[in-house]
Amino acid sequence: MKSALTLSQHRRRLWAFAKVYAEIRARKPNRKGKQNMKKIIAALVLLTAASLQARADYENRAIGNWIVSATEDRLGDGGAFVALTLAGDHYALGVRCLEKHLSIGIMDASTETTQLAVATVFKLKFRIDKQPVVEAGGVAVDERLIEVVTEKSLVKAMRNGKETAIKIENSIGVSSTHIFKMAGAPKAFADLSKECPLD
Repeated sequence: MKSALTLSQHRRRLWAFAKVYAEIRARKPNRKGKQNMKKIIAALVLLTAASLQARADYENRAIGNWIVSATEDRLGDGGAFVALTLAGDHYALGVRCLEKHLSIGIMDASTETTQLAVATVFKLKFRIDKQPVVEAGGVAVDERLIEVVTEKSLVKAMRNGKETAIKIENSIGVSSTHIFKMAGAPKAFADLSKECPLD
């Protein structure tokens, strides 16, 4: 299996093509030179098109307030795309597209708080900027992570917003509210939304 080009490999190839192209243009035009120039232009177009379609795996890219990671689809089931941001406290908000399934995860990153019991059910309220409050359910999938029942309209609103407030409430009524800044979300969600369309 051929792996995708890294950005530096892509740049080196483009530079090599550009040098050859410049050399051919500097020569006296003749029939053979015109044919070579056409071949080089065709190769540049193909290379550029292929590099735009291929998205290489990457980890921990910083985009605005977000850390983004991606693993390309290898088997036709869909890849794994995650955009993660932190609140001012120890909570993290993740928007994920895992094998073409869109989800939101909320993680307690503190080592000092009590671990969640797996399968604990939570009520969540989301408010993006001054929009109406959106209610959702969630369940603890491990001792630190709550997976939220996710509608793409909620993720789309988050992408387009400036701030997301989330209230998390457990079954006995204990709640906490966390504020997440959305700066950079449109770019952070770009690869994710190609796999899990938001529009």
